[in-house]
Amino acid sequence: MPGVPATGAQAATFIDSALRAREAGTRTAFAVLRDGIVVGTTSYYEIDPGSLSTAIGYTFYTESAHGTVINPAGKFLLLRHAVEACGAVRVVWHTHEDNAQSRAAIAKLGATFEGLLRKHRRFGDGWRTTAQYAMTDDDWPAERERLLDRLAGGRG
Repeated sequence: MPGVPATGAQAATFIDSALRAREAGTRTAFAVLRDGIVVGTTSYYEIDPGSLSTAIGYTFYTESAHGTVINPAGKFLLLRHAVEACGAVRVVWHTHEDNAQSRAAIAKLGATFEGLLRKHRRFGDGWRTTAQYAMTDDDWPAERERLLDRLAGGRG
């Protein structure tokens, strides 16, 4: 998958990091399947039970999944579980400020752009400015219906 270590030491580091975060209770990673074949991964991270909030990210898909209903369907399931089953009041997304494809996908989910976080994360040899989006439990009922309509139409 583009952007995801596929083999060797990089893959082991990626998986080990996800497992350590799961054990710490700060991340839950999911495999994304289509017809029984892994086409990506996505996660809850920055899980904060005290603030009833989480972030959704660490999302990577094979190119064959791009532009399909896979991402909105997966995000619908994550949002529904976070808000309706776990009582989250806030769900956040982070992406690189220059990642236009990711920013557009997040906005299409109904998340509100909240601003740029300067020097938010290490990125290569420097720092990343992060675009932050969020959805609250107050937003969820309307966005839930909009997402259901989008998925019923088969639109990615």
